[in-house]
Amino acid sequence: MTIPSISIEEIYFNGEFIFSMIWIAGKYIIFKPLIHLFMTQKLVFTCLVAVFLSLNAQGLNQDSVKSVVDTITGDQKVKTLNELFRANLHKDPVKALGYTREALNLATEIGDRKGQAASYNNLGVAYRNQGALDKALEYYVQSMKIYQELDNKEGIATTKNNIANIYSIKKDYG
Repeated sequence: MTIPSISIEEIYFNGEFIFSMIWIAGKYIIFKPLIHLFMTQKLVFTCLVAVFLSLNAQGLNQDSVKSVVDTITGDQKVKTLNELFRANLHKDPVKALGYTREALNLATEIGDRKGQAASYNNLGVAYRNQGALDKALEYYVQSMKIYQELDNKEGIATTKNNIANIYSIKKDYG
């Protein structure tokens, strides 16, 4: 029997803890924020790893992600969906795009302007990666407008950098 590789990732958005993920045997297992508090205890963590190893982590990846996202509400859900966009961007861009579109819809519905700006920025990233530079630029501009309304300096800086990258890729220096 081979021992699977194990790693832990903590997902943060704007410095705020969202959830933890443990990578076991090629699959992610998601932990809600309350469980994160207990995960700091080495004994509990060791027990969790032992349990998951005994289960061989079969089929828990997608179910775990879905169950966490389904239990979170409001702007926390928007943040989580946008983080899931980032986590899936390179390995499954279609799924990543779905996460950020869902985040944008929810953010719009609940009036989460910061979440809307982050979602528009993510849409820009997705379209830039697909080579649709003009579409990416449209989304970056929408993101920039919201970040400016909010006077969110970090968001403005990130979005300006993304816009500059588009112009650089297009070799439009004037």
